Amino acid sequence: MKDATPRLLQKMQNSMLRRDYFRLKSALNKAKNPARKNRVLDEIEQAHQHFNNRQKQRPHVKLAADLPVSEQADIIRQTITDNQVTIIAGETGSGKTTQIPKICLQAGFGQFGQIACTQPRRIAAKSVAARVSEELSVPLGQAVGYQVRFDERYSEDGFIRFMTDGILLQQTLRDKWLNDYDTIIIDEAHERSLNIDFLLGFLKKLLTKRPDLKVIITSATIDTEKFSAHFDDAPIINVSGRSYPVTTHYRPPEEMGIDLEEAIVRAVDEFYRIKKTGDVLVFLPGEREINDTIDRLRKKHLPNTEVLPLYARLTAAQQMAIFKPGDKRRIIVSTNVAETSLTVPRIHGVIDSGLARISRYSARSKIQGLQVEPIAQDSANQRQGRCGRIAPGHCYRLYSESDFESRPEHTDAEILRTSLAAVILQTHVLRLGDLEDFPFIDSPDFKQIADGYQLLQELKAIDDGRQLTTIGRQMAHLPLDVQLSRILLAAGELGCLKEILIMVSMLAVQDPRERPLDAAQAADKAHQKYHDDNSDFTGILNLWRLLGTTRKELGNNKFRAWCRKNFISIKKYMEWKDVHRQLSQLAKQQKLSINSGQSSQDSQHEAILCGFISHIGQFHHERIYMGTRNKKFMLFPGSVLFNRMPKWVVAADIVHTSQVYARMVGQVTVAQISRAGAHLIKHSFYDPYWSKKQGSVMGYRRSTLLGLNLKERERVHYGPEDPETSRQIFIEQGLVGRQLNTRMDFYRHNSRLIAEIEAEEDRHRKRDLLIEPAALYQLYDERIPKGVYSEPLLKKWLKKQTGQPLHFTPEDFYQNQAQTPEEEQFPDHIQIRELDIPLSYVFAPEQDDDGVTAHLKLAWINALNANDFEFLVPGLLQEKVVALIKGLPKSLRRGLIPVNHYADIIVDLLQPDQDFYQQLVTIVRQKNGLETTLEDWQAIDLPPHLRFHFEVTDRKDKVVYQGRSFIEMQGEHQQAANVSFQKSASENRQINGATDWVFENIEPMVTLDNGLPAFPAIIDQGDAVGLRFFETEEQAAEEHTQGIKRLIQLKYPKITKQAQKINPNLKAALAWDSLGTDRQLIDAVIDARLEAAIDATETVHSQTDFDQLAQKLSADLYRDVYQWLEIINQVLVEWYSVWQAIEAHSESLNEDSYSDMIQELDYLIYDGFLKMVTFEQLKHYPRYLDALNMRLETALHSPQKEADKLSQLTEISEPFYRLCEDAPIFTPAYQEFLMTLQEYRVSLFAQSLGTQQKVSGKRLKNMFKKVIV
Repeated sequence: MKDATPRLLQKMQNSMLRRDYFRLKSALNKAKNPARKNRVLDEIEQAHQHFNNRQKQRPHVKLAADLPVSEQADIIRQTITDNQVTIIAGETGSGKTTQIPKICLQAGFGQFGQIACTQPRRIAAKSVAARVSEELSVPLGQAVGYQVRFDERYSEDGFIRFMTDGILLQQTLRDKWLNDYDTIIIDEAHERSLNIDFLLGFLKKLLTKRPDLKVIITSATIDTEKFSAHFDDAPIINVSGRSYPVTTHYRPPEEMGIDLEEAIVRAVDEFYRIKKTGDVLVFLPGEREINDTIDRLRKKHLPNTEVLPLYARLTAAQQMAIFKPGDKRRIIVSTNVAETSLTVPRIHGVIDSGLARISRYSARSKIQGLQVEPIAQDSANQRQGRCGRIAPGHCYRLYSESDFESRPEHTDAEILRTSLAAVILQTHVLRLGDLEDFPFIDSPDFKQIADGYQLLQELKAIDDGRQLTTIGRQMAHLPLDVQLSRILLAAGELGCLKEILIMVSMLAVQDPRERPLDAAQAADKAHQKYHDDNSDFTGILNLWRLLGTTRKELGNNKFRAWCRKNFISIKKYMEWKDVHRQLSQLAKQQKLSINSGQSSQDSQHEAILCGFISHIGQFHHERIYMGTRNKKFMLFPGSVLFNRMPKWVVAADIVHTSQVYARMVGQVTVAQISRAGAHLIKHSFYDPYWSKKQGSVMGYRRSTLLGLNLKERERVHYGPEDPETSRQIFIEQGLVGRQLNTRMDFYRHNSRLIAEIEAEEDRHRKRDLLIEPAALYQLYDERIPKGVYSEPLLKKWLKKQTGQPLHFTPEDFYQNQAQTPEEEQFPDHIQIRELDIPLSYVFAPEQDDDGVTAHLKLAWINALNANDFEFLVPGLLQEKVVALIKGLPKSLRRGLIPVNHYADIIVDLLQPDQDFYQQLVTIVRQKNGLETTLEDWQAIDLPPHLRFHFEVTDRKDKVVYQGRSFIEMQGEHQQAANVSFQKSASENRQINGATDWVFENIEPMVTLDNGLPAFPAIIDQGDAVGLRFFETEEQAAEEHTQGIKRLIQLKYPKITKQAQKINPNLKAALAWDSLGTDRQLIDAVIDARLEAAIDATETVHSQTDFDQLAQKLSADLYRDVYQWLEIINQVLVEWYSVWQAIEAHSESLNEDSYSDMIQELDYLIYDGFLKMVTFEQLKHYPRYLDALNMRLETALHSPQKEADKLSQLTEISEPFYRLCEDAPIFTPAYQEFLMTLQEYRVSLFAQSLGTQQKVSGKRLKNMFKKVIV
């Protein structure tokens, strides 16, 4: 049996298809038991029978006799038979494309596998397959078929299969030996596309492993020696074409001093003179040049001539017009699309600009450029060959012959000017080794190879070690550009594959949207129907849905008309649909998950980012975007985002034409970019700083993706990135700087020791006790191990330690031991009346809180005054007095030398319950006879630390004031302090709604829970009374009077009702009403007498006090009111009479006199004067009014005398009136001064009436000084 297997294998090799042979050979070797081996033998028999049946279907071959290649068929057949590789160079029209596959079939090839024929373009593969099947008289798809991307029509038992070079390359992924074929024909190899070059390299390696494989390379007569050398000097067969002579004319425009357009016009004129028939083909680099030239030619109005454009973006109808010439001569202005791809009929003349837009990829900028470049010699000859096919032709080259000779012979192969990512991916999947060692005809530059690897790493197709990933393997099995393949895979993961399939399928074909130049505006308007404000990609989706629904609604014929009307190419749309169908099938084969529902635009854009992650851009300025790797670009004007300019975009393509443009763009976010490009983001860390809240060193992170900043100054933990620096900062700021927010025992212990030493320094106001920070750093550095750079790590380390490694002693912290100051010199609290006020000390001359800070509660400040804080603390009082003495004017300061001696005397005599500055005046006068004033001392500007610093906090411990001015603090927060006080008081006890005495005994003063003294009082609540607490005794007394008055009226209404029966004089009542008061005169008198009676009672703090007051009022109020009303009636009548007299003579009076008289009346009688004036004072009112009457008479008859007296009066009256206007209340002291001022008026203006007391201007001035104090 062992001897039979080799013989069987040898027999199998010549009796079945090669693919079956290798499959069954493997199965036979693996068959160990007889049953399995028998099954394999049955399959061998079936394969042999299939082989014989297939041979019977072999078509009969007949070559086309009129083609040049058929004339050399015997030579070609023999050469292919004798050599593994054959190079056939055939000119255009030689018939090599259709006849060589038939010659191979005729020679017996296609027996053990099919004959593969590659074409650069899909349309060529399909059309040639149809032509060959027709010549062999076999149905297309059986013996002869084709296979192109997303479309196929062939049989596994066929003999000839036409395909694109990309399809053959794709087949290497599932069959790297290409066992399906025994002959491979690479047609149009001179085009040197990327796929062709890779196939040629792949075949070179494959030939050594498959000696039975025949390879035929067909090419135009361009550089065939290079192909021969690549395949170890393979034989070359040259086949001539059918052509006519072409005359070449060189017409460089620069030598004639004209531009390119004018040179074309002159060449056309010259050709028209030479030949009276035939069309002209003009080659230009781009659409703009074509349109400008057409405009120029049409303006010449050439006879019987039409001028037509030809370029890829034209509509199908416009392109087809080129191939259907009419009666008129034509000038066709074209890009290099007519150079090799298309055969334009009836061309007799060619005008070659010598320029073309060449697609060239820059590995440095990662941009695919379409720049205008001079063409190579082979392209120039190809252009010239366009006009020698049907008759002798003329070629006008718009450059010099020397320029032509200096140009390179051949156009750079595509592999030298494009991205190699797809090729690299194939080599990895096929395990062909490093690309540097791959046998390319022209080896690409190492930069291109590195760029290809870089792109694949961006797409996650290979890892950092350049090994193929799972994603890369999946991508290789999708017949798409690598970036589009990556998008499909990402869409499956993100749940948006249904929508992405639509977008990718369109990106893989030509855009079905048309924009003819003569209807550009109408086309733009029609295309707006499906635009999306945020994305051109979503516009694709909207277009797909619109086309789908419209087709269903209208049917095929009407739909075609609708497409034409809306500038949609029906042909390209159908191609889009076919590609979408094929991709959907592939997605299912790859087991990608297709979402059933509708996905979000965000997920779609994120999937797109996975493929085009290097095509992102951030708005920079004006219309410029900054892209990855420092490239700059603009949005293409046709994009929906062109005018919006969002901050971040992703583009399907970035192309360098006249500008660097991003085409097909969508708006994205940094979050989407970060997720899609997470593997490409590089982080740099900077500006570390200590965070007390985090308990660790924080820093900022800059995130960049391919050189583009995504995030700036993002806060992160700095420790893991730089442990050494973080440990240093942790010790310096966290431990030494005591910026840890922790309860660790050692930290509290050490902080307490340091705080005690610093407190000593603050009190002494010097820094020489605590060790330097560097020494403290060294203490921690010696004990904390490396790698501990944060509070959590320190806690973790401490848990593992025994003992207390970080507990230091006072001796560790002292550099100079100092005697602790006596407690009474620098106390922690000061007692001001009932308040115990906390103090703190800071020695920081540059800081606002330098010196002693008094920590006050907001509710306290109305119970304190500025003088309470003038005495500072004992330890600083002597320094303050020294500073005050030194601040006096020199003339005063000389009397207090030696300063320290006098300062000690003053400090010993100062009493804290008396006015600080008044004592200074008094003590200095007593001890030295030196006369100083309050202003002298108060004007001195003391150093900040010799004045208290105040910190006021509210009930929530929020600081509401910090500063050194008690007056300012009290002025700003007096009202808020009162509110705070009331809230504190209300938490103790208060009473509301009482109509009887329910207050037990009211203490004159109580201490609240917060230590604040409070003064209780009964308050008036309208129809009831209540109990409240007040900050000052004065406030409480005033409110208490009103509250007792109201309680009397509520409990004993008869007392007041009896007094109300007294009727005032009618004239007096009218005079009272002129004051504009709401109350009746009798009510005002009763009210005033009630308050007077209550005030006369020393205390009403108990039920007994209240009852005694009621009894007294019941007995005395009626009589008291009656007595007051008797004199008030007289006073009001006289007051009103004098007022009327003054008003009657107002125009005759001097303005100053008139104002003073009215002011006197206003201060004598006003609403509320009854509560201020005493009965004794009221008795003098008639005399004061008589004096004013006499003054009026004098003023009218002796104005000068009035003026002299008035000037004496105003020296005293005006300061007093100003004081009254500025004062918050009118005090009894003011009332007393007012009465004295009235006596002074009598002495000035009515001496005959006499005064109650001796009065003069000097006495009044002295009296006024006391009133001010």
